[in-house]
Order: sequence, then structure tokens, then C-alpha cells
Amino acid sequence: MNRWQRMAVPSLALALVLAACSAGNSASPTTAGGGGSPAATGSGGAGGQIGGEVTVIGTWGGDEEKAFLQMVKPFEDETGVDVKFTGTRDINTVLTTGVASGVLPDVAGLPGPGQMQQFAEAGALKPLDDVLDIADYKAQTAEALVKVGTVNDQIYGVFIKSAVKGLMWFNPKVSDFSKPPATWDDLQTQLKANASKADAHWCLAEYFRELGGRFDAGFDPARSISADAHELTPPAGIFVVARLAGQPIGCGALKVKPRRIGEVKRMWVDAAARGLGVGRRLLETLEAEARNFGLRTLRLETNRSLVEAQALYRRTGYREVAPFNDEPYAHHWFEKTRL
Repeated sequence: MNRWQRMAVPSLALALVLAACSAGNSASPTTAGGGGSPAATGSGGAGGQIGGEVTVIGTWGGDEEKAFLQMVKPFEDETGVDVKFTGTRDINTVLTTGVASGVLPDVAGLPGPGQMQQFAEAGALKPLDDVLDIADYKAQTAEALVKVGTVNDQIYGVFIKSAVKGLMWFNPKVSDFSKPPATWDDLQTQLKANASKADAHWCLAEYFRELGGRFDAGFDPARSISADAHELTPPAGIFVVARLAGQPIGCGALKVKPRRIGEVKRMWVDAAARGLGVGRRLLETLEAEARNFGLRTLRLETNRSLVEAQALYRRTGYREVAPFNDEPYAHHWFEKTRL
């Protein structure tokens, strides 16, 4: 082959995605990119002229078809091969019928790897080993694209482009997909976990916003005693979210300390849900978790402006004690020993 011939076949394969083949009881697969007519597979004459025709089927039409024909024009001029293209939106049906009858095009441009794998496993495609320089192809092609064109360790398709479908955007600060889901059930499990994480972030943002508006000097979480995610994750602690009709309406956290002591943190209820007993339920939940952690004492601190929180703590058995930490926003410290 001269230079054009060496380049033309891979270009054709790249554009067409797959090499089709004949199938049936009496037919055997043809070579990729040719074999449909004796002239196309004969010896090249002077100037690299081969002659004959190659039949191609694809889903392209309009400008895409024009672009494809323009792309193969240099190949036709150099080799004398006439590329006969047929466009159809029902390519799977056409090829399935062709597999049964043994009447197939030389090359097929399939819309995706799923169809390619089905036809390859059915023995209806011919591998591209004698069409491509496999080592060169692998060296110049992204590994992921090589893999999608491979079935049972043989390359049957060459993919030149991909389309983004079903794109999922997520905020890595809120959602965790560090371990990609392997199945649909895995995805659902991770989505539920991430939804809970998103609800937690929303509650905390609303909590901080409200404190900033109610405290005399505003509120800066960086100045407050830490209650970061790693401190509120078992076994170091826990974070709970209250929901109404599936929507977050409040939160609370438990931070485990030495000597079987726990600290209640981030207690907040949305203003629209106050008066429904949500705060008490949150506190009861945190106390139950404290018992599960084997804690004997719960402590918390609060700002003088949060009078409703102070009333809740007193009603539920917390007594005011001397300061036990240096929280800059606290004016009252509470403790409960009978959990």
C-alpha cells in the first residue's frame, strides 16, 4: 500500500465505527472495510487504483451525510473505490434482517457500543485486526475508546466521538461520588446518602444565617468551637436531620467527648416548623444516640438571644451550670446527667 492506502482504511473505519459482515448458515464474515465485491478486494493497479465499491450503512443524513462523503472523497480518488452510502434511522432493524438473510453492507456505522457488542457476540461482525495497525491505534487512542470497541479481547469498532447524555452535576462539597456506583441500586443508595448530606448542609447554612441575624455581634462559625463533619461522624459523633413531608426542617448534632461526656451542637428548627415539637424530638433522638454511645452526661451551651432554646432545655431536664468551655458566643451552659 502507498501512504494514502495505509491512511484511508483506518480513516474509513474511524468514520464508520464498525466493520459489518455477512452471516448465515452458508455465509462467513467478510473483511472489514471491503469484501462486498471482488473488484474492491482485488490487487491494486498502477497508481494504487483498486476499483470496485464498498457499501456503507449509517444513521447520518443531511449535513452529516455530506460531511461523511466529503471525508471519503480523497479515498475514492486515490483508490478508485466507489463508496456507496445508505442512510437510515432504523439501522438496527436493517442489520438484524441482514444478519438473518446474509445480505449485509461491508461497513456499518452503529450509534453505540451496545449494538456493536450484540452483533459481535452473534458472530455477525469481523474483527479489525487485518484492517488496523492495532499497536499504532492503541498508542494514539484513548484507552476508554479502545475498550468500548473491544469484545472478547478483539477490536470490532473504532469510535471517533462521544456524546454526553444523562449528565449528572454535583457539588463535591455536598455530594460524594468518590467511589463511582457500579449498579443502579448503588447509584440510588449513594443518591439517598448524598441527599441527606445536602439536607445537612442546607440546615447548617440556615442555622448560621439565623444566628448571624439574632446575635448582637453577628455569627462567624470560624470563631465558634468546632463541630466539623469528621467530629459528627461515628464514632466521633453524629448529625441528625428532621424532615417534614420529605423536606428538611431542623437538625442537631452530638459530639463525643472523653469521660463519657457528650456535647449537643447545631440544634436548630426552621421558623416555619416551630411549635410542632420538632426541637424536643431532635433532643430526644440525640439523647438516645448518646445512650448508644455509652455516654452518661450531655452538655450544651447557648446564646442569651435564643430564649426558646433555653426554655426547651429547662423543660427537658437540663440544668444551668458553670461554663465548661470558652465558646465566645455562649452566655448559658447546661448539663443533663440522667439520660
